[in-house]
Amino acid sequence: MSNLLLYLDYYKRTILFVGGYVVVLISIPLTFMLVQSSQIFRSRASEVKTNINTSQKTTSEVPSSSPLEDLKALSESQIPQPGVQSATSPSSAVSFGPTLKFLINIEGRTANKQSTSKVFVGISSGVPTSKPTYLLTFSVEVPASGIFSDLSLAGLTTGSTYTAYIKGPGQIDKAVPFTMSSTETNLNNGQALILTSGDLNEDNQVSEVDQNLVTTLYSTTPNSSNWNPNADFNADGIVNQLDVNIVKANLGKIGDSGIWVSPAGATGGFWMYFPPVD
Repeated sequence: MSNLLLYLDYYKRTILFVGGYVVVLISIPLTFMLVQSSQIFRSRASEVKTNINTSQKTTSEVPSSSPLEDLKALSESQIPQPGVQSATSPSSAVSFGPTLKFLINIEGRTANKQSTSKVFVGISSGVPTSKPTYLLTFSVEVPASGIFSDLSLAGLTTGSTYTAYIKGPGQIDKAVPFTMSSTETNLNNGQALILTSGDLNEDNQVSEVDQNLVTTLYSTTPNSSNWNPNADFNADGIVNQLDVNIVKANLGKIGDSGIWVSPAGATGGFWMYFPPVD
């Protein structure tokens, strides 16, 4: 009887040992598979997270077609700044080297009432474009005759094609191409450049904002505390229905160089250039 018990005990131990060994053999590859699966899962989860972040970053970026992207690419030299002159952008003409001469005719005014200050003149290379890069910029005061001459073009190349952009303080700009002369270039073959009036807030377009501003200044004269000569488009000494009609007639018109950005409610001064959406 005791031998039988010993044999059963030995058999039980053997079974337990063999069973434990089998379990160990099975658990090794199973553990390896679980570890590998866990790594794959973590890797895929990381890939998904990366893709989500990349997608969010891409969609939050400014599209290349956005005007904001164009604005970021502009340099300070391309932007007309209020009251800032550079050595190549004098407020009065300097007679040396090749020069430019032009005649303006401001819409609504008679021939002898063209006098206006802070007329912006920008010179770019090539033919007219809605996104000019200015090589030279000027702020000039035009006399009553509308004729301005001796504007120095020193540094430009004789025989090359350039475009002049001219904008009055209450008008949208006019782009005129010209071939550089070695002496004096008479812009537009000496013919008057008609400057469209109505841009009272200086954003290079005539809009309802301009209409509201001119209405606010209705009946004002040089003796008024809120007098703004830019709103007196026809220069008759009073802001009246004639000036309002000029704005209404030109609603929706945009200057040749595109829309400019100006602070809300501003009624004068030149600000940053902002190219239109293609």
